[in-house]
Amino acid sequence: MNQQEANHSQIELKKAQHFANFKNGVSWFFWVAVISVINIVIRISNADSPIRFAVGFSITNWLDAHPLPILANASPRVITIVVGFAFAIVLIVFGLLARKRNRVAYLAGTLLYALDTVIAFLMRDVYAIMFHLIVLGFLVWGIINLFKLEKLEAEYPDKTEPDEIVIGPDKA
Repeated sequence: MNQQEANHSQIELKKAQHFANFKNGVSWFFWVAVISVINIVIRISNADSPIRFAVGFSITNWLDAHPLPILANASPRVITIVVGFAFAIVLIVFGLLARKRNRVAYLAGTLLYALDTVIAFLMRDVYAIMFHLIVLGFLVWGIINLFKLEKLEAEYPDKTEPDEIVIGPDKA
């Protein structure tokens, strides 16, 4: 193996590592959505249950504690459930788009979860704050690796096809 092949191999390895880290970051959108839905199902089945997962959305807990005056005629529990499912669906959509390397969707999903972290701070929920910050770290790590991957791909594009295709006896 010559030096050029070794360098190419190292670059491809870095691309693969950045891609894997990016995919791991994106997967957190789905984990948060699923865990939030589990929290909602627990809330539906037993409203008094102390069981909940801190990674899930804090907005649902905040809405339980602070019903919106605009929706005074609706049950706070129904509002919480609807908002929780809506947030989960939005996060899944952001995750699906981010998986296709849509930077805007990735950043919007991360911002949505960061805003939910602010709500955890407002509620002074220490466990939710800790887990939200950990998940935000993984999300940020994923987008950083996407940027690194795209930079490497721009500098060293894959050469799966030859630059010029010559058919016939005029090979030079």
